[in-house]
Amino acid sequence: SYCTLFIAPSKTDKPSTAAIKSKLENPQDEIKAEGMRELITGLVQGEQHDRLLMPVIRYCVPAADKSVKKLVLLFLEVLGKCDSRGKLKEELILVCNGLRNDLMSPNEFVRGAALKLIGKIREAKVVEPLIEAIVKNLTHRHSYVRRNAVVCIFSLIRHFGLDFVPNAIEQTDQLLLMEGDASTRRAAFLLLLHYDTKRALLYIQQQQQQQQQNAPEAALVAMGEQMQLAVLELLRKVSSMKLQATPLLLRLVTSLLRVAPPAVAYEGAACILLLSPNAQRLRAAAAALLLLLLQQTENNIKLIVLDKLKECAAAAAAAAAAANKQNPLGDFVVDLMRGT
Repeated sequence: SYCTLFIAPSKTDKPSTAAIKSKLENPQDEIKAEGMRELITGLVQGEQHDRLLMPVIRYCVPAADKSVKKLVLLFLEVLGKCDSRGKLKEELILVCNGLRNDLMSPNEFVRGAALKLIGKIREAKVVEPLIEAIVKNLTHRHSYVRRNAVVCIFSLIRHFGLDFVPNAIEQTDQLLLMEGDASTRRAAFLLLLHYDTKRALLYIQQQQQQQQQNAPEAALVAMGEQMQLAVLELLRKVSSMKLQATPLLLRLVTSLLRVAPPAVAYEGAACILLLSPNAQRLRAAAAALLLLLLQQTENNIKLIVLDKLKECAAAAAAAAAAANKQNPLGDFVVDLMRGT
């Protein structure tokens, strides 16, 4: 599931192992790259080129040419890393030094590509010597590197466990507090959300305190759409854990619905329906859904919104009947007719 697709450029005769080896050993980068392409194409088509691993490590891994380096990383991604006995190929330990050099490269795109690859490797012996270099990339000056470092650490923790990357939570928490790039901030927040929910919650509370003089939803509005969707994910998790902060997050999300982008408004309304169907919040959810209905021109989207409005109306009717009160959504009928 982690294999990247590599399309064969032609249907010519397959090159022999010796011919590919000759190209890999050639001092010209263009010929090395051609040999790497032939090798990768053969691997993804099921060819066995086990004898070419050492030539790649010796002649191509140290190459400075960007096209060769990209092909080396792709090769390491598609390469079967275990022998016929299911044990890690001993030669792969030699790759660690090359990957470490890439993680310290002055070129941020080389670092990012190496981090992407390492996040897909599932052999602990290959990854473990690189942990320190991976974590150091959390403080790199380029957001591209920081984002890929967070995603890499997230992937490693998910597969090997939290102890595999020491101090990952603390380092990510520090990054989140200082990060200015929206996508990097979201990646760091999601890591905390899944592995230290209380820290993620504390971050939201700190952001809200900094915006105390503004509207309650000001902190979430300032974060942008992707972070707002992540906060909705936090709300679901906090609610399932029955933490005391659930009402606070519900209030923030309810107030956000008035100014949220369409995707956030829809997901926020769905959260409220699922977690807290009281009259006031149901009105806010219905108002957000009706606004979406009025704004959209695509009929398929309108049908999806109408289905959610139907759920909202049923929840409101049940709440009104239980409290022996008037349906809180009664005055939305005119807006509903206008939207359909």
